[in-house]
Amino acid sequence: MTPETQTAECSTSPDERAIQYGFSSDLNGILTLPSVKVDTDRPCLVILNAGILHKAGPSRLHVRLARAAAMRGLPAFRFDFAGVGDSPPRKDGRTLSDGVLVDIAETFDFLESKIGVSRFILAGLCSGADNSLRAARGDSRVVGAALLDPTVHRTPKWYLNHYLPRLRSRERMNHLLSLENVNPKQIQDLLRRSFKRSSEKERPELFRTGLSDKYDIARHIEETIQRGCHLFYGFTGGWSNYYNYPGQLRDLYPNLSRPALIHLTHYPETGHTFQTTEDRNRLIQDLTDWFELVALAPKARQS
Repeated sequence: MTPETQTAECSTSPDERAIQYGFSSDLNGILTLPSVKVDTDRPCLVILNAGILHKAGPSRLHVRLARAAAMRGLPAFRFDFAGVGDSPPRKDGRTLSDGVLVDIAETFDFLESKIGVSRFILAGLCSGADNSLRAARGDSRVVGAALLDPTVHRTPKWYLNHYLPRLRSRERMNHLLSLENVNPKQIQDLLRRSFKRSSEKERPELFRTGLSDKYDIARHIEETIQRGCHLFYGFTGGWSNYYNYPGQLRDLYPNLSRPALIHLTHYPETGHTFQTTEDRNRLIQDLTDWFELVALAPKARQS
């Protein structure tokens, strides 16, 4: 089916339309339009699923973000990958990792034909962030990607921040000092077991689609910013088992060619899914301000 035959639209509000579309799979999305005519020179925001959550996002975060972007004059589109939310499972035999990239590319194709835009900003939380970076690396139509709590690796400073407070705790120090006739190897083993239990309390979600290796992620970032694509990184306190201080990303990747294209924000008091209204409001304000900067930036170099 073509996009023209698949646009079974039902108006959910004056500026929002539910849409069915897709080429290799049937996909379902919500298009949120500005109250004024769409400026096709400005990018369109495309919001990706966070794991297996519905396209509304955690606590309807994606709904609010799409509407806030439209208030700034940017069309926004949030959709469900094949097999997630309102989109039925794919039938083309592609793997999950390949399938999400196909779904994103076909979404861009559809929006180009539907509203005439040719540049896109991606946004996603957790696996949605990883998928945004993967798509941004391979598709020159992406001029910006907002990555919230993506896969990230620890640094030496992360370990200091994580373990030093525990070593300084009165209870732990008293326990260590009370050990008589204990050699250093026994103390080392005790600390190792304790730290291992602490670090295993939380794991990243299981909805993974290809980004896990530190050097592979570095290549994705470098190739994306080399062509002028902007990146917004937001890390929450809910991700502190992996990211626990503001400059960790820069310490992790100190040799990127265009670091000025990376906007880095840390939300240490915020939960992973932005549970509170205050947390969501702050994030949406930060993101929509950044969207404006990306929209006004010179067009990214085509690759």
